[in-house]
Amino acid sequence: TGFSVMTTGEGKRVTVNYSVLDDAGNIRDTNLRANYVALDDTVLAAIAAIEQDAAAHLE
Repeated sequence: TGFSVMTTGEGKRVTVNYSVLDDAGNIRDTNLRANYVALDDTVLAAIAAIEQDAAAHLE
């Protein structure tokens, strides 16, 4: 349902919020969360691109 990226001492920490649906599309769980530190160069490049775009909108 959403995600965020924070810079921490470990690196770029990605937090993902999500819901679980059953086979019929009914919501079974909401506001679940998972997080990890991004290590893949492709993911880190995508994060950098989003951060640059966000910064450009503040100027």
